[in-house]
Amino acid sequence: MEGALLTVKNISKFYKSTGVLALDKVTLKVKKGTIHAVIGENAAGKTTLMKIIAGLERKDEGEIIFKGKKLQLKSSLDAYRHGIGMMHQHFMLIEDLTVVDNIFLGTEPGKLGIYDRRKAEKIVREISSRYNLDIKPLSSVSQLSVGEKQKVELLKLLVRNAELLILDEPTAVLTEQEVESLFKIMRELKTSGKTIIFVTHKLNEVKEIADKITVLNRGRIVGKFDNKEFNEKEISIVMSGTTSSKETKHELKSEKNLILSIKGLCVKNPGTGSNVVKNVSIEGYAGELIGLTGVSGNGQEEFVNALFGMAEITSGKVLFKGKNITGLSPRKLRELGIAYIPSDRTRVGSCLQCSVLENLIAHKLRNSEEPGFLLNYHELREWAKEVIKTYSINVTELELPIKYLSGGNIQKIIIARELELNPDVLIVSEPTRGLDTAASQYVHSKLLKLKNEKFVLVVSSDLDEILKISDRIIVMYKGKIVFNKPNTNLTKQLIGEYMLGLRNDFPEDDTF
Repeated sequence: MEGALLTVKNISKFYKSTGVLALDKVTLKVKKGTIHAVIGENAAGKTTLMKIIAGLERKDEGEIIFKGKKLQLKSSLDAYRHGIGMMHQHFMLIEDLTVVDNIFLGTEPGKLGIYDRRKAEKIVREISSRYNLDIKPLSSVSQLSVGEKQKVELLKLLVRNAELLILDEPTAVLTEQEVESLFKIMRELKTSGKTIIFVTHKLNEVKEIADKITVLNRGRIVGKFDNKEFNEKEISIVMSGTTSSKETKHELKSEKNLILSIKGLCVKNPGTGSNVVKNVSIEGYAGELIGLTGVSGNGQEEFVNALFGMAEITSGKVLFKGKNITGLSPRKLRELGIAYIPSDRTRVGSCLQCSVLENLIAHKLRNSEEPGFLLNYHELREWAKEVIKTYSINVTELELPIKYLSGGNIQKIIIARELELNPDVLIVSEPTRGLDTAASQYVHSKLLKLKNEKFVLVVSSDLDEILKISDRIIVMYKGKIVFNKPNTNLTKQLIGEYMLGLRNDFPEDDTF
């Protein structure tokens, strides 16, 4: 490829601990001054390849050629020295520090070990102005929106003079308006001569922003496309081996059976003592899937944690089939028929040191402590094998600690465990974050099947997902409900305006 900035040749990576061949002789060329999308299913090898290019993983075989020079990268700092930087999906920021201190942490400018903060501030202002990032160096990161935090992560790459920017799922937690802002910045970076590798699973975004598309599947490149020949159906089939799902129809049943009633709920932030959830009331019926959305940090996470007994409710009450369940423990709620899939899959939803089998049967292990209760491990293993097959979990053995699995496969294990309970109420936060197209479609189908007779509450920052599966959409802003409407003729633009607080025309005294 003429003008290739990056060339990787026959890159292979084998994990001896898991017996997984993550990359199998992958060859990729990225042209200078382009936006190159890399897409694929879970465990396709996308993240492994990006980490190798960014110096975070060691390759077993192959070559990395950058600007015509063969590289032997030993660390991310090594990659930075050559002009390669990676922005991770989950922000690597310290909330209590300022923007400028986060950006230069570990590489502070100065002399004789004395940090020259004024120089650092000047550099941040100059680069922020050059790329229209509009970030104040002395702002505390804890006070920034999700979109602003992402700009700080971009600045960390730019102040280190990265010529190749690897962006891993950068739109996962952004509103529609923030995505538009990010794409504008990406185009400006491209115009200025920067090169971007854009890792995503959203084909509509690939079509909008990418010049070239590379598709990975099970560690191998299975497709290469130019944006001019973009065909979403064809790429989806190449990527997942399945056709796209049919459009979802949102039809509520005429006979409404109230399952969950939330009245005037308030939840405090234990750190500040102030309410982060303010007088929230929602009614959930059998046969209904409610989509709850909002910019991260506006109370939706604290709200669902409180519903499942993981955060203190300061006032208000929660009724399940008419019974007051306010403040009950997660164990008691599960026994009643309420299940929860948290957004934090590694610290809350799973035990990374435990095996695949132990994570799948975690809800049964508690019962095993009761006198006279015995576990039939042969039956449990056979059940687990069927679950793994049903949910297409890519795992080699049941005894394998799940810390060795991809994030998407860990998410599948959590979802499988909770859905197999067949709960009356399912509360799920960010159900498809990190999942590929085929897996996301499968999860959506399971949620929609469950809601036929049950109530499902989905919290998601992905507006495409919310619009696709929700019967009713609710928006939270600054701890309050600012929008609650049936999913009829709604647009991402309209919902995004409520998410950002641009509209305040929704009556607070409505009964939901």
